[in-house]
Amino acid sequence: MRDGNKDYHLGVGRLKDVTPDELFARLKLATSTTNITDLAAWLDWPVSRVRKAKKCGVIPVEWLGMLSRKKSPYAPGWVLTGEGSPFSGLPEAESEMLQ
Repeated sequence: MRDGNKDYHLGVGRLKDVTPDELFARLKLATSTTNITDLAAWLDWPVSRVRKAKKCGVIPVEWLGMLSRKKSPYAPGWVLTGEGSPFSGLPEAESEMLQ
């Protein structure tokens, strides 16, 4: 898709147990979108490239950076792995109350 240094490859290394469906579900939650078309618009990427990323299990690192830039309360690491607190910058106890 692009330079491997700028992508996360699902199914490899620490992401070996992360499926595209799981990651995209978290990504849609974090972006308040409900489908690929809305997600692509939020990311400002062509729908075809978002679909290809999901199909190939390759997630551009810049997508996670956009969560912070667009003020999503969700932690990029949680969106990527599903581990840890889903909320950025909140103490663990506070983030558990919001779930």
